[in-house]
Amino acid sequence: MDLDQCVAHGGHDQQPGAEFLDLSRAFDGREVCSTTAEAGPGELPSGLTGEWVRFVTSGAGQGRRQESLHPNYYGRRALGVCLGLQLDRATGRYSCANTPGTGPAGMRLQPAPSP
Repeated sequence: MDLDQCVAHGGHDQQPGAEFLDLSRAFDGREVCSTTAEAGPGELPSGLTGEWVRFVTSGAGQGRRQESLHPNYYGRRALGVCLGLQLDRATGRYSCANTPGTGPAGMRLQPAPSP
């Protein structure tokens, strides 16, 4: 089974011992331009109140620009906490979420919805 097939079929059910960590909501409220995250010129970013992602612009061919979002320092720390929490749990499907008003250490796991 290739990766696309594994993901499409919920992988965990298809491969014994496989684990799933849903990160789709990990940065809720910490996104670029979020009304609940602060970002301003000249201010030092904060893991408690700041955005956890940044824009990266690169060339995607001649005359083209491509923008994408990537975790910044705080976002990478948060993802690391999620992964550590996942590794400390029994095999299963989990979803990672942040706790408003806390930094990356406030990440938590909850059971992920079934596919």
